[in-house]
Amino acid sequence: MHNKDQTELRSTDPNTATPSRIVLDLASDTNTILGHENLGFLSSNRGFVPLNPTTQRLPAYFDVWENLVAELPNHYSSLRLRNLIEQFPILEADAKHLADSHLIRACSLLSILSHAYYYVRSEPPENGLPAQLQAPWETVRHGTKCEWLPLPGRSSLKFQRLLYFVCDGC
Repeated sequence: MHNKDQTELRSTDPNTATPSRIVLDLASDTNTILGHENLGFLSSNRGFVPLNPTTQRLPAYFDVWENLVAELPNHYSSLRLRNLIEQFPILEADAKHLADSHLIRACSLLSILSHAYYYVRSEPPENGLPAQLQAPWETVRHGTKCEWLPLPGRSSLKFQRLLYFVCDGC
């Protein structure tokens, strides 16, 4: 998404526009100014689907998340997933390590891993999510103003697939 100068943004007249048009234009303009859609997807072109393809891979620092999700079916079927997650390092997910353009991908991976961690066995985890998932999720969700994102382990599969598989040209 390209940043636009304030003068290029729509000028919706609140006296003549419908409330939904005002909200739609405000959301589109906000996303344009910010250069990302981290506050939520909303546009007249794609509805609630991102306008731009989401990042397909995080920086190398986050390879442990990427690789674990890529091998999720194997780890899930062997019931090793919880042990693997508990052994990997707690990664920093602050602005220094994670650019705005990578936040949606990070949320997707953390959501998928949290959901899988919780449901890989018939009994829930005794202590909830481990710090390896909870700590970066809280940083991404709150520290980056993405409070609209679901809580870890409580996201819908539709949300996960949307963010993980949205591709160029979809």
